[in-house]
Amino acid sequence: MATRARAATERMAMRRGEGVSGPIFEIAGRRYRATMSTGEAAELFGCSPERLQSERGQGTLPVEPLQLGRRLRWPTVLVAAALGLEAVQLVEREAARAPVNGRRAQGRCGTGGRSGLLGGSPITS
Repeated sequence: MATRARAATERMAMRRGEGVSGPIFEIAGRRYRATMSTGEAAELFGCSPERLQSERGQGTLPVEPLQLGRRLRWPTVLVAAALGLEAVQLVEREAARAPVNGRRAQGRCGTGGRSGLLGGSPITS
């Protein structure tokens, strides 16, 4: 039960743009990642997710999704452009967390984010 609650909390944080690396876009007052889910795209297009999935590949949609495994992801900028909306890019999360001196923060154990079998000293450039 705890893992379900944690997963739900992480999904809500991702929707708000917290803890997500990469660009965050704002469209019509709502934040989206670089690609959106079928449900999010359907909400913007004003139809059901099932309709988007059924019309995929037929050439009737203004934007074709990216298929990543079994999931469909819709490019946020292209969806906004197809609807005549402006997608405003907000601060990139990795850039906002970068230290002033340009070096990335290391993981909790000082292993440069690596843990377990390889461990050891961090890689320096």
